[in-house]
Amino acid sequence: MFLYNILDFPVGVLPVTTVTSQDEEELAFYKGYYGDNSDRNFQEAVRESVGLPVAVQCIALPWEDELCLRFMKEVETLVKNQRGPE
Repeated sequence: MFLYNILDFPVGVLPVTTVTSQDEEELAFYKGYYGDNSDRNFQEAVRESVGLPVAVQCIALPWEDELCLRFMKEVETLVKNQRGPE
């Protein structure tokens, strides 16, 4: 988000789910995409993270704050519909 804030892009982050034990099991098979430092450090960084939130970052162009908020509302609605009534 730091870069987008410097460029004056409206940005929002909202949680959509949490890390599950199945995600943790699948991490053992993660090989990465590029073989760079990020790929090598990813497994170590997310190990033992069951229960932590997984979020979506919503970004719009400068001066399009309402569009960013609308997108966030749509994501929130989709997540609530997927979970079902509480």
